Amino acid sequence: LLRGARSLDDSLTFRLVQLFNLGSRRFEQIYGEAAGMESESFLETYDLPTLSVEERTALLRKLGGGGRAAAIVTNRPCSSPPGVFNTPEAEIGVHAAGFDRMPCVASGDLGWQATALGFDVQAFLKPSPVHLLAGLRKALGEEGDRSVEMAIRLAHFGEMDPAWQALDGSRLVLFEDAPKGHTSARAAAALLLERGVQMDLLQFGIATGPDKIEALTAVGARVHPGSASSRARRTCGWTRAPT
Repeated sequence: LLRGARSLDDSLTFRLVQLFNLGSRRFEQIYGEAAGMESESFLETYDLPTLSVEERTALLRKLGGGGRAAAIVTNRPCSSPPGVFNTPEAEIGVHAAGFDRMPCVASGDLGWQATALGFDVQAFLKPSPVHLLAGLRKALGEEGDRSVEMAIRLAHFGEMDPAWQALDGSRLVLFEDAPKGHTSARAAAALLLERGVQMDLLQFGIATGPDKIEALTAVGARVHPGSASSRARRTCGWTRAPT
């Protein structure tokens, strides 16, 4: 049952989840077979951002100033390099949230490199420090696969690339509704600190239920109420000056 849980042929549940996430048109383009029914993408239609247009515009304007940058870190699937199959669910969420110009590190970016190195496909996802380290490199402006490569080299092989020094003395701010994201950030900051790169880590959790509030508080987050329906809202960023 579990071996077939992510097979279109063996699991009707997986087929329906993919159909509703992607929408029938994308489903047919990606999987190369008939969807079997017409459906819009539920991610595009119902996974709505909680930031208003004005708030999003103000945030992007602030991030556009000197000494500030941000990246999205999500465990959602995303497009992978040619020859490695994945689905663009992270891209759909990022677009729906209105942050197309913000760099993103999702499971497709991490999974194919994990497989190539002989690790489990999910080895570099949150709560692994690799995920947040790669997000920081993306926020610094690094393009392509090098951000993930440098994060893996630091976290698993102890290789310190000089570019990490750009983060020394900065403030790392994380907005995350899952404890594993905060664990990833704390581990990433600890790895850098061991190598002389000191950051002021500021953690913000998003939750309303008492169990989740307790779990987020336990990993050092300051918890605020709010909707966490849009997975594209999990963001890390850094700034040179305290704000």
